[in-house]
Amino acid sequence: MEVRSYRGKIVTVTKKSRARFPLTVGIPGDQGLVISTWYSSMGTPKISILMQDGSVRCSTLSCVLVDEDQPSSGKEKAKWEEVKKEYDDQRSDSGEDTA
Repeated sequence: MEVRSYRGKIVTVTKKSRARFPLTVGIPGDQGLVISTWYSSMGTPKISILMQDGSVRCSTLSCVLVDEDQPSSGKEKAKWEEVKKEYDDQRSDSGEDTA
């Protein structure tokens, strides 16, 4: 699966990445929405994960598991849409590009 196709998916961190990131590294059990993806200079796929509290954590793609039950409707989907909207609003207020 192409790393870009992970954007908008709910993932769970299964192990701590050894990589260095400019943000906090996700720890096992963290669950969140993938908001950005990229490749390191060595070609390793990396992701940024938006947590429910609005914080962002980073991980290596091999250290996460895509949740099988992606919210397609209902309260769970609405919850993640609200978290993403608040994150985007906060970034636009500070003049940052939104993911």
